[in-house]
Amino acid sequence: MLLMLLSLTPFAAFTLLGRLVSLEVGVWAATLMALGLVLSDWLRPGGTIKMIEAGSLALFGALALYSLNADMAASRSAVRAVSNGGLLAISLVSLAIGKPFSLQYARETASPAALASQAFLKQNYVITSVWAGAFAVTTGISALSLLANALPRWLESLVIYGALAFGALFTMWYSGRVRRLNAERLQ
Repeated sequence: MLLMLLSLTPFAAFTLLGRLVSLEVGVWAATLMALGLVLSDWLRPGGTIKMIEAGSLALFGALALYSLNADMAASRSAVRAVSNGGLLAISLVSLAIGKPFSLQYARETASPAALASQAFLKQNYVITSVWAGAFAVTTGISALSLLANALPRWLESLVIYGALAFGALFTMWYSGRVRRLNAERLQ
C-alpha cells in the first residue's frame, strides 16, 4: 500500500508546487520525481517498473516539454484535467489489459500461495476499480472547473482530496478485510 501511494507522489508534487510556485515548476518536479521512481524500480534487484510510474513519467514529461513552448498559466485548469485524466487512463488501461495496477505493488509483498489464487487477482481488480472511480471523480471535477470557471478552487480541492482519501482508505480497509477472512478460513 505504501509503495502504491509513493507512486502518486509526482502528482502530489505537481499539485503542491503548481499552486504554490508555478505550473512549470510543478510539471518539471513531477517529471523528475517520476523519473526517480522509474529508475529506482529499474535498478533495484527484483524490481519492476510500475505502470503508474511509467505513465506518470510519460505524462509529466510531455507536459514539461509542452511548458517550454506554452503559457501554462493560461491553461491551468486544462493542465490539471490532463494530469487527473492521465491517472484515470492508466488505471483503466491496466484493467482493460487484465493487469490491475495495484497488482504490481501487491506482488512485491504477497506470499507465493496468495499470488497463485484467483481471489488475490479479484482483490486487485476491486482495488484498482475503486481507484479508477476516484480518478474519474478527480478528472470530472477538474473538467467541470475547466468548463465552469466560476467553480470555487476550495470545492475542487475538497472533491479531489476526498476522492483520493477514499481510494487510500478503501484500499487499507478492503485489504485488511480480505486478510482477516482468509485467516478465519484457515483456522
